[in-house]
Amino acid sequence: MIWNYIIILAFWYAAIIQISYTLFIMNGINQNSSLSLKMFS
Repeated sequence: MIWNYIIILAFWYAAIIQISYTLFIMNGINQNSSLSLKMFS
């Protein structure tokens, strides 16, 4: 039973990482890439 929750949590975790990574790439393309790197470091 607990595996269902683990799979759902893993799915949402992966989805959030994908969205964050996509926004980071779009931000780097739209704005100055050095500004994006400063924000994440």
